[in-house]
Amino acid sequence: HPSDERSELLTGDDLLRIVRTHQDAATQRLHLVVMPDCYTAHLAEGLGDVVDAAVGMTDEVEDVPVQQVITPVFYRRLADGTTVANALAAVDAELRRRGQEAAAEMVRLYPESGGDVTPQAWRRRQLSPAMLDYLRSWFDKPWASVPLAEILGLADDDGRRIELLDVYVPLQVDFSITVKIEQGRIVDWWAKTPQEDGARRNLLEERMAAMTDAAELAELQRRQRNWPALGVEEQGLQPVVDLIERKIEARFHQNKDDKSAKDGEHNWYMEAHDAASVQPRFVLLGEPGSGKSSFLRHLTLCLAGELRRRSGDAHTPQNAGLAALRDWLLDAYAPVYIEMRELVTAVFPPLPVDGDTPVRLPDSDHLWRYLQTFHGAGLAGPGGELRGWFDRGEAILLLDGLDEVPDAGRKERREQIKAFIGAIVRRYPELRIVVAGRPHAYHAGDWAIDSFGLATLHSLEMSRLHELAAALFPAALGEPGKEQADAFIAAIRDQLKARRIEESFYANPLFFTLLAGLWLDPAARAQLPATRAELYRRSVDLLLTRWTRRRLPDMSVADNLGLDAAGLRSVLETLACTVHEQSAPEQDTTLFKVGELLTVLWEAHCAMQMQEVPDYLSRHVGLLTAPSHGWFYFTHRSFQEHLAACELICAAPESHLPPVAAERRFPDGLVRRTTQQPALWGNVARLAVDELIAHERLRDAGGVLAACCRPYLDRHEAPEAALLALEIAAEHHLFAGDPDELEVRGRDFAVLHQVALAAVADYAAFTPRQRLLAGNLLAARPGLDTRPGVTVRAGLPDIAWVAIPEFDSQGRPQFTFNDGQRDTPHPGLPTFWMAKYPITYAQFRAFVDAPDGYRNPEWREGLAEYFGDDGTRWEQRWPIANRPRENVTWPEAVAFCRWLTAQARRRPDLLPDPALMARLDAGWSIRLPTEAEWVKAARGWDDRRYPWGGQAYESGRANVDESKQGGGQHNLQESSTAGMYPHGASPFGVEEMSGNVWEYCLNKYGNPDDLDPAGDDRRAARGGSWFYNSERASVAARAADFVLNYGFRVVCAASP
Repeated sequence: HPSDERSELLTGDDLLRIVRTHQDAATQRLHLVVMPDCYTAHLAEGLGDVVDAAVGMTDEVEDVPVQQVITPVFYRRLADGTTVANALAAVDAELRRRGQEAAAEMVRLYPESGGDVTPQAWRRRQLSPAMLDYLRSWFDKPWASVPLAEILGLADDDGRRIELLDVYVPLQVDFSITVKIEQGRIVDWWAKTPQEDGARRNLLEERMAAMTDAAELAELQRRQRNWPALGVEEQGLQPVVDLIERKIEARFHQNKDDKSAKDGEHNWYMEAHDAASVQPRFVLLGEPGSGKSSFLRHLTLCLAGELRRRSGDAHTPQNAGLAALRDWLLDAYAPVYIEMRELVTAVFPPLPVDGDTPVRLPDSDHLWRYLQTFHGAGLAGPGGELRGWFDRGEAILLLDGLDEVPDAGRKERREQIKAFIGAIVRRYPELRIVVAGRPHAYHAGDWAIDSFGLATLHSLEMSRLHELAAALFPAALGEPGKEQADAFIAAIRDQLKARRIEESFYANPLFFTLLAGLWLDPAARAQLPATRAELYRRSVDLLLTRWTRRRLPDMSVADNLGLDAAGLRSVLETLACTVHEQSAPEQDTTLFKVGELLTVLWEAHCAMQMQEVPDYLSRHVGLLTAPSHGWFYFTHRSFQEHLAACELICAAPESHLPPVAAERRFPDGLVRRTTQQPALWGNVARLAVDELIAHERLRDAGGVLAACCRPYLDRHEAPEAALLALEIAAEHHLFAGDPDELEVRGRDFAVLHQVALAAVADYAAFTPRQRLLAGNLLAARPGLDTRPGVTVRAGLPDIAWVAIPEFDSQGRPQFTFNDGQRDTPHPGLPTFWMAKYPITYAQFRAFVDAPDGYRNPEWREGLAEYFGDDGTRWEQRWPIANRPRENVTWPEAVAFCRWLTAQARRRPDLLPDPALMARLDAGWSIRLPTEAEWVKAARGWDDRRYPWGGQAYESGRANVDESKQGGGQHNLQESSTAGMYPHGASPFGVEEMSGNVWEYCLNKYGNPDDLDPAGDDRRAARGGSWFYNSERASVAARAADFVLNYGFRVVCAASP
């Protein structure tokens, strides 16, 4: 204005006219108009046609919500780089959280889709022709569309293809958010992993109010609202919760009977793109066929499509955009999708040929060298446009196949990969990066990447599978496909109800599509496969049968070949085995030359013009794909592995076409390959055992598994093969089988049993997760875990006692106590004995089941009534015989000790030394330890912070959550088998005093000198647990009883 004293009132129409005039003439256009004033919604609606986004209010709004919520929250979220719509979603959620629903209802955005007002958005609308061509190039990639024969196994598909954008469904990960709803609003929420259940929440709610330990309370509350594996805290998850609330509110107002919006608790599974929204750098793990590559590729197409559309590209596919990502919280980034196998082969320095030569590490320049080869210097060269996107943090790098690179098994290659990614992170600190790999290789092969979160693909739920079927079947059948999709899902449900199929079997996208392919065959529809072996065999047989029946101009393919479907299968079995021998471990596809196929056909005496066969196979069978002239690969790695497995278990090798080579014949050929190269042949061995069991060759199956264990058992070699044998045994429930049936396998099962007993404590050869598998197998059936001190003997707890002497080697009784705050000298304690392990589930179960045990009021006398009416007060989270008994109350633990003391009077062999019987009459008992006894047993005579010595936590020595405070990479998120951590023992040999479960002591928490068992005072606990970080597992850590993940161990000692 010319003067501060002059002003002019404008009508809404005047303002709209002025803005429109400005927009028509300005070089710097107006992008966003925000009017948090009364009754401005109508004007904002008009402005929404002129600017990119306009915000107004429908009613009279007060100053407080505008000043305290709308303005600060809206602009803060815009500054974070979010869209206008998402920024307003945050405003809406915060207003409602503060009870200002009326203000929340007034805010309106025009257009409703909102706009993106960040500076990056304008650059993305002014793309250069080269950048546009780069984005378009992703839609021409071979993986952007897939032959129907590849997806559904259709032999008569006439080369039809289906777009990935048309069939992709969002993939769930192993994390969810539970929300508590009241009247269409979220009143509480918490995070949940697959291991967690309602019991945890119930315990939290019951005991939270009574909790006095502020540090423990704060940690539990924080743990409720974070994504530990991904490395995302509550603040990072809040935008997801805000979005969930908007959905619930909309559904509630549209239809109050909508189940997902009704009062109560509802679980919302997170998906892979949610992980990418809240964590800029993470590793996505998924089993073969789980869809991890499809996720990265679909994300690439959606981001590229969004940028194309914003630039005005009218030919952008309709479903290529942010809307297809469902609740994507971010803006569009320039995608760079790379298959690690190709990048490593093209530009990585060669690995050293000997151990003396240092490995050459790649850096970010190697990335640009690779990209420049494909996209030119203008984009990827020095000063190139794509480099600018990296510099500004406006690109996302998608690295597929972390563990599928050449020489993946070599430590030097892993060093190169991690150094390469680390160099990119340092060079481009704002760059988003997603890396995909396989769980087994990642956890077992030291692939962990510093500062990267972790998410694992979860099995698809039935609703998501129905969505996948609804996309697949119409693509194959046209209009009738929708009806067939419904019928197929109904058949899957029937299979589940009849328990003819395991839930995890159909929930893998690859297996699901193979099942769908079988469903399309009327002969196969009557009975869907119930096992992996049956699925692969029937899928392959169906494909080959269809193909060999095809008519050529003069006769069928089978007549032309001189081979029927069974003969052609034999040929492909030999080919698959040959190709697999040339593969790299965990490699999805292995290219081979046409000559490999022609050689096998010639050896099988194929009658057809052999040069025609490869073309027919790749075009019509669905088993082979030809990416370029003269080159092939098996469409699915799983087909290749299944066929190779069939070659290696052939029962009639001479009649096989061609005959099975001598060095491949069963069982030596399979066993030798598996023990020498378990990373390469492991899945082949799995499928081979599947086939053997499916054909009732149980003795052969047991023999293979036992032979894989022998090198480890006899010479401590090839532990990977022994672990594989245990994993296969677990898949087929061999340890849990009927004892009489197990006797059939006799000697072979005995070998597996010995390996499990050895592996459970072999921390040098196996990770905690792998040792836990061995422990679970030993607990599968009573009598298998024969280790002293773990289960029961003659119906009573078998305690392995460890003596804690009164004097050290110098005759001194003093030791260093810690009261939870500081170290203090302690004058000493008389000799006592402590249980080597916490009391296990099987040991506590003996007390619960005994006629004179848990329900006997004698043991409860004088104790607070924290007992169950019919059984224990709380159920065991993991009712596994050789794990610690947890979720036990302090009075229940004391009652157990009283009962066990009474049993020892009748059974002196329960004591550390039968000679101690006299001491029971002199006041000794089996009881909970005092805190002083616990600390001495854990620490010994010095001031060590952890039982194994020293002041620092050492990764892998205890079952704790190492993801916190940089303690390490292990985080089981559940209790563990007793005896899994022998290298974490105390100086006296007492194990697992750090981690696993908190352990009750006699002392009252608030008054440690008071040991009176009467009353409901909270009791002290020591040792930490799987749920907590390493700091809480130190000898000094002290907590008040909370039931959740609390157990106990016992001492045999004089009255304190």
